[in-house]
Amino acid sequence: MIIALSGPSGIGKNFIKERLLEKYPFIEELVWITTRPLREGEKNRARVERAVFDKLCVANELMFTQELYGNWYGLQAQDLQPGPRVQITELHPDNVPKAMAIKNPFGGPLPIE
Repeated sequence: MIIALSGPSGIGKNFIKERLLEKYPFIEELVWITTRPLREGEKNRARVERAVFDKLCVANELMFTQELYGNWYGLQAQDLQPGPRVQITELHPDNVPKAMAIKNPFGGPLPIE
């Protein structure tokens, strides 16, 4: 299961995510691949050069790619495979329709709770 928190900047997505990660240690945080320089202490991002990012895109290894303020972001497709784990991420509002279109491996749309 993937928990995706979405909303405009400053609404509190990160605050909620951090509280959930503290309270439920079994939840794993998805790591975004980005071309943006990492901030000190940032754990939920992995920086790559733009050429590497582009190669990952061409190889269909990234999903939910987006450009924000001149930097590129994407999630690794391998991290989004169905399984028993619970994962959490923040999702830009522009990517919500893409996320809703992901198909259930057992047929039909994914249930929304």
